[in-house]
Amino acid sequence: MQHNKSSREALLTRAQQEDATPDALLDAEQLKRKRDREKKRKQRVGEKQEKAASTSETEKEWWEGNRATLASEALAEMVELDGYVRDVLYSMQIVVGMPESDPELIQIVVSFVKERGVVHLGYIVKDADIPPDWSGKPYWQDSVLLARLEAEGEQTAQYVRFGLLVALPDWRVVNFLTDKAGWSWEKAADLAGYIEQRDGVRHR
Repeated sequence: MQHNKSSREALLTRAQQEDATPDALLDAEQLKRKRDREKKRKQRVGEKQEKAASTSETEKEWWEGNRATLASEALAEMVELDGYVRDVLYSMQIVVGMPESDPELIQIVVSFVKERGVVHLGYIVKDADIPPDWSGKPYWQDSVLLARLEAEGEQTAQYVRFGLLVALPDWRVVNFLTDKAGWSWEKAADLAGYIEQRDGVRHR
């Protein structure tokens, strides 16, 4: 019994050392073991998320279940960034007399979009099969719809999985720049990544 315990501890120690070592410093066998462990971890996380999707009755439960699968450090970083994004959104909402009153805010918004991209939380999306009212539906219980939303980009995927913003919502950016910063629709839409289609409707 003691021998089995010692063997398990030795294997655990080896795994921890390999996981903490850069790939370039591992031999082929060590790298394979490390990749296999990463694959299994991702698989377990995916299984937990799918289970949460099937059992969560509310969006809040869905988000909380997914957040519970994250390492505490990763979650803390995501929550901190989400707080910053929401602070910027609040400033965008309350500012008046643009652009003269707060030209710095315009630069912050534009730079943030260029750096982080945008989240697709409005009705303008790349996939025409995503319904305009998706956010009002239990999308987390619909595996097909959930996959379509996640395919919109990592920014959108993070929001629908965890309810945390990593970037500004595209429609909020466009409305802010056109209504308060004096930008033309075309200029704001170009920044947000909208593309004019033949039917005259702008999509991602």
